[in-house]
Amino acid sequence: MDQAFISHVNRLPFMLLYLERSSGDWHVRTIHGGWALQFAERVKDGRTAIHDVFDRWADDVLRFIKNIELNNRSGWYALELDVTRLDVYVDLEREHDKPRAIHALVITSSGYGRAGEMLRLDVSALEYMPQPILLHRDGRIRYANAAAYAFFGYRGDSLQDFSPLKLFDRFSRPHFLEAMVSRSEEPFQLIALTADEKTVAVKVKNIHLPADSGMLYMTFIEPKVEQLPHIQAKAPGFDRVSGLMDRQSFYQRLLDRLDPLSPPEGRWALVLLDLDRFKFINETLGHKTGDELIYQVAKRLKKVVSDEEWVARISADEFALFIQLAPSEGASFAEIETVLYERIHRLQTLFSEPFVLAGYEWFISACIGSSIYPDDGTGLDILWQNADMALYRAKEKGYGSSEVFSQEMYAETFHHLLLETNLRRALKEKQFTLYYQPIYDDLSKRLVGLEALIRWQHPELGMISPGEFIPIAEATGMIVPIGNWVLQEATRQLRAWLDAGAQPIRLNVNISLKQFEQNDFTYHVASALKRFSIPPELLEIELTESVIMKNVEESIKKLNELKKMGVRIAVDDFGTGYSSLSYLHRFPIDTVKIDRSFIMDIKPGKSDAVIATAIIQLAHAMGLSVVAEGVELPEQVSFLSTNGCYKMQGYFFGRPMESLHIEPLLIPTA
Repeated sequence: MDQAFISHVNRLPFMLLYLERSSGDWHVRTIHGGWALQFAERVKDGRTAIHDVFDRWADDVLRFIKNIELNNRSGWYALELDVTRLDVYVDLEREHDKPRAIHALVITSSGYGRAGEMLRLDVSALEYMPQPILLHRDGRIRYANAAAYAFFGYRGDSLQDFSPLKLFDRFSRPHFLEAMVSRSEEPFQLIALTADEKTVAVKVKNIHLPADSGMLYMTFIEPKVEQLPHIQAKAPGFDRVSGLMDRQSFYQRLLDRLDPLSPPEGRWALVLLDLDRFKFINETLGHKTGDELIYQVAKRLKKVVSDEEWVARISADEFALFIQLAPSEGASFAEIETVLYERIHRLQTLFSEPFVLAGYEWFISACIGSSIYPDDGTGLDILWQNADMALYRAKEKGYGSSEVFSQEMYAETFHHLLLETNLRRALKEKQFTLYYQPIYDDLSKRLVGLEALIRWQHPELGMISPGEFIPIAEATGMIVPIGNWVLQEATRQLRAWLDAGAQPIRLNVNISLKQFEQNDFTYHVASALKRFSIPPELLEIELTESVIMKNVEESIKKLNELKKMGVRIAVDDFGTGYSSLSYLHRFPIDTVKIDRSFIMDIKPGKSDAVIATAIIQLAHAMGLSVVAEGVELPEQVSFLSTNGCYKMQGYFFGRPMESLHIEPLLIPTA
């Protein structure tokens, strides 16, 4: 392999791997790529054992090879390294109809090279690949390798700035576009269209590239596969229930409308509208009633679009509109936004009147997300992706909400995705740590407890606030393993302090809804106590009102199990939830923690002071302990003590601290 090729490949966020079987065992012959430099250094004399190259990932690689041997075919495979999933294109060399050698192209879409440096794509190396490969951004091909030109039959640089959608037949284009919009990286089958208009069945795979790669998508095309039935689609037309254009027809018309050779004049908006609680209507009243709702919604939507504008039903509960905001591009962006907000308001107004379904009136709402052409994208894929991003943000806000795409939204979403990707590695790479905030008794002037609070120290992004990553952890389900780690780490640290001579002190640990809902939750609590020999009365589990009220009977059952162990239970952020005081006595709780929002402006006569005093009196009447959170000022300490709340937590007594700073407070010096 010549040095020019190697120097190009070593700048790519790939790994090119050549494995060979010899004497029954697999060995690494060569390995190249910017992502693979750490492994390449270990390859000696052109043949090195798998374990010597891949170290702790060797078993993962061997399982991957075993899977290839069992399937005995070239194509796409998944390689799992710890919690990271990598896509691999495999080309086999066979001997006696069994794999003798494996050529593998390993893709990582993280884009990170050594020392976390972001790599840019050097496309020269792709010229050496036998598989057709496209790089495209904003709906335009920026690069096609020699294999792509040969396969599609184009010459020179004629594919430059060509829409990738036009390389597939009209029935395949919506599937290709949908895969890009959804960022799906699963292989799928389409019908390719060559320069001389011949059709060829192909397997396609899109890789979404990192922002700094200079590209947005890399598309791999694998010719000569069997055509799937869904490719032989019917001609695009209309949705039978709504009478509107269907998804495929809308895609195709919009694709043609946004042709860069004859773009639409003026400013337009792509609007996506998603019905709230449609699934509930369908399941409660039946599909016939659901169809009736769709028909009525479509009828109302038709009333607010002109002859030049389009509306379509694109999924079970989702509609799309392409509407004109201004006939020319002379208006400012602020003026265009104002027009769009007016149109969105008109759409929302359509849902102010009830729908008559099954003889009853039903009020239905909808979430709306939109993007503006050409400001938010000139290609259909980007325009749709941005409108979809806005719709997702609207749905996060709640029923009946709307959002217009903005670059700030893109930056926030990108940051969210970055955190989500890194969050999956953080636990395994031990990036989390616990801080501890003191809880003081103002009456005895003693430290009486600690609350364990998680922190994320990312190696490149620095300290990440729990307010940023906890919602992501909850949304992805990562909160369960993270919560279990917190429980184990907190009890381990408590045992370390006790062994070092600390007086017994109570430790509070927060539990999330998803963690509490797990069937084995109480097992994990008991396991942590047993593992580190912690007296159960030293552990206090903190749950918010909303958590214990989610399923009252199930909560009572689990809380009683904790009480049997001897563990204490606290209701956190008390006063902010929706629990009824009549329910409070049913829960076997020991402590209520007054939320900081009632402490901030706590002055005699003020409503917050009245609420805080009522909580204190209620807790005392029920024989419960009370802790005030967020105490920062001497006046707050004075008010709380005067009204019988002596246990307090907040910056006045101490900020959350690392364990080494807490230790002197617990262990008396000689």
